[in-house]
Amino acid sequence: MPDIVQIPPYQIEFKGAVCNSNGTQTWFYQLTIIEELGQGDFLSNWALVLCPDPIQIVDPAKATSPDPDNIQAVVGLGQPCLGGMANPNTIKWNTLNKNAQFEGLYSFTIENGCFEQTDVQVAIHTGNGCQPPSGPLLITGPSCTRIVVPPPVSRGFRFIN
Repeated sequence: MPDIVQIPPYQIEFKGAVCNSNGTQTWFYQLTIIEELGQGDFLSNWALVLCPDPIQIVDPAKATSPDPDNIQAVVGLGQPCLGGMANPNTIKWNTLNKNAQFEGLYSFTIENGCFEQTDVQVAIHTGNGCQPPSGPLLITGPSCTRIVVPPPVSRGFRFIN
């Protein structure tokens, strides 16, 4: 599974996933500018494909970005470079201002369990259209297979008065 994907002038790096004690799972990605931005290279959005079955529940209000005032997370509305409405099971970060600071750490939390890692499609949409033009690339992301977490081991204690 590739942890780093270069879609010039950008790079997206999978930084890890954490199963939280409340039964949720948080995924982290770093977006970096690796080349000088040319005309039309401003970021419109970038997105990952999520699992359709079981559908992964993500609250967009809890997804983070380096500039929450200018970058908005959208879940379940598709993304043009990942099949648009034909593939609505995505998380997408839209830039509301092309001058926003979009370089930095992004995260989202799956509310309905922890999932194993697999290859998922990732793409960027800029003023020049879908990047890469040949179609989406693959990066490490959440699979459709839940991680089975063993129940905590209880130890019997007997209190003596």
